[in-house]
Amino acid sequence: MHRDLVENKGWLTEEEYKEGLALAQLAPGPLAAQLGIYYRLCTLQVYWRNTCRPGFCAAIVYLWWFLLGMAYQLYGGLAWMQAVFLRVGAAVIGIIAMSSYKLTVKIHQ
Repeated sequence: MHRDLVENKGWLTEEEYKEGLALAQLAPGPLAAQLGIYYRLCTLQVYWRNTCRPGFCAAIVYLWWFLLGMAYQLYGGLAWMQAVFLRVGAAVIGIIAMSSYKLTVKIHQ
């Protein structure tokens, strides 16, 4: 994400990225989603930056997980829904493994 947001696209400065990463780690939910919300807030400039607080951002994430949980409760017994969640779990494990590898390589350089 750093490469995309800071180096390639230049959407965030290094300082904004570090601040957003620190705030995203404090907020509940997936780190990438929280950092994306922070980026969007940075692009909306002063009005949203001063009025939208982390509680509002957390509410968006909670709503997403609530809706996802409802979908699983309603359709969890269906084979296609179980297959979707199985593949999402495998993708998440792959993302975590790749991130861990990159972090390890970066630390040992």
